[in-house]
Amino acid sequence: MKDSKAKIVFLNGPSSSKSTLAKHLQEKLSESYLRIGIDQMIDMMPEKLNDYHADMKKRDGFYWEKSQDADGNNLLHLLHGPYAKKISELYQAFILCMANSGHNIIVDEVCLGEHNFAHWQKVLATYTVVYVGFKIPMEELEKREKQRGDRVIGSSRAQHMHVHDGAVYDVEITDIALDLDHCSDEIIRILSK
Repeated sequence: MKDSKAKIVFLNGPSSSKSTLAKHLQEKLSESYLRIGIDQMIDMMPEKLNDYHADMKKRDGFYWEKSQDADGNNLLHLLHGPYAKKISELYQAFILCMANSGHNIIVDEVCLGEHNFAHWQKVLATYTVVYVGFKIPMEELEKREKQRGDRVIGSSRAQHMHVHDGAVYDVEITDIALDLDHCSDEIIRILSK
C-alpha cells in the first residue's frame, strides 16, 4: 500500500521523444496532472552556467562532452557540473513536494544510466507510479532532433545508448507514430488498477 494519494506517471526516454504524449496524456486524464521535466528547472538557471551550444567548455551547470560510437557517429553526452547537481537534487525535491501536497504528476525524464533509474524508483517508492519507457528507433529520434531545431545534434544518439539501462517498465512505447489515444489509454488503464 502506497502512503500518498498522489499518482505519478514517469516517462523515461531520450530527448525529443516524450513531450507530445505527455501533453496529450495530461489533457486526457480525468484527474489533473502537473507536467514537469528537468528542462523547466534548467530554464530557471542563469544561461551562463550551462553550455547548450556544444562548445565543450566545462561549466558549473549542464554541459556537453563529445565522443564517437564504434561506427564514427558523433555523440554528445550531457554532464553535470556542481551547480547542475544541486539543481537535479532540487528537481527531485520539487517533485516530492508536489506529490506530498497531493498533486498528481507527469515526470518527463531522461535517465542517464542504470543508477539514475534505480535512484528514481527509490525516491518515488511510496507513490503509485506508472513507469513508461520510450524505446523509439534511432532514425526517428535523430529526425525529430533535427526537426525541433532546439536540440544539440548527437545528444539523442548518446542518450539512446543508456537511457533504458536497468529499467523495467509498465508500458513500453516503441513507435512514436502510434495513435496518441492508444498510448494514453494504455497508461490510464494501468493507473486505474
